[in-house]
Amino acid sequence: MYNVQKTADGQLIFGFFERESKLAKRAFEKETVHFLLNELSLNPADLTYGEKGNPILLNNANFISISHSNGYFALYLSKFPNGVDIQIFKERMSGGSHFFLTEEEKKWSSPIDLHIIWSAKEAIFKKMKGEFSNYLLEISVIELDKEHNRLRVSYFGKTEELHFLLSDKMVLVYTIED
Repeated sequence: MYNVQKTADGQLIFGFFERESKLAKRAFEKETVHFLLNELSLNPADLTYGEKGNPILLNNANFISISHSNGYFALYLSKFPNGVDIQIFKERMSGGSHFFLTEEEKKWSSPIDLHIIWSAKEAIFKKMKGEFSNYLLEISVIELDKEHNRLRVSYFGKTEELHFLLSDKMVLVYTIED
């Protein structure tokens, strides 16, 4: 089961996919991404990767970002550089939060908050194609609005809004064009 959601500047497709036991993990990931590309009427053969591992669509003016986590997949296609991250909820996230939380972010300490913050930093990292030396500390969440499913982050002297979706099993965070 998957969803296609229109955003202000593109399309976000995401969902949960079961892996056949005989299919290797990497083959499953590739097959699922190809399925999602087909669902957006894109040719999977046009998918390639840049020097830093960022996905690129040949023969297409759109930007693409891809994420997966234990059977959950997200693919974000837009006219602007973008980033998406999907993360299943993991109990061990709080144990490693000292690696990615800034002092200011420690006020948000619930397990859901930690997953949102982690995924927001991953989404910005993907949008910027890895242009950080320590992105987990160079990107700061400055506002977390769970009522409206959005947050604001600061990096490289600029501020950006991101949106997120929550389910009982995962969080999905994506950048938007201001």
